[in-house]
Amino acid sequence: MKRLSYSILTVVLVAGLSLSALSQAQKPADPCAEFKKAPKGETAADKKKRQTDLKECTAKQKADANASKQQTPKDSGKK
Repeated sequence: MKRLSYSILTVVLVAGLSLSALSQAQKPADPCAEFKKAPKGETAADKKKRQTDLKECTAKQKADANASKQQTPKDSGKK
């Protein structure tokens, strides 16, 4: 009887942990990640271009984030 109780308790705990792990929001992939890591054998010109691309990408991401924050929510319930 104790084994059955322990096994049921184990199943309940595992299920609870699984549900809590699945319900956590995951971060979206970084769209600028390709510009952050330097490839092997990168020349100075390539590095400069990569850094410029990274700055443009991060500026675009910030602008998109600000634009989405500034959008006003639709009037709910008002007629």
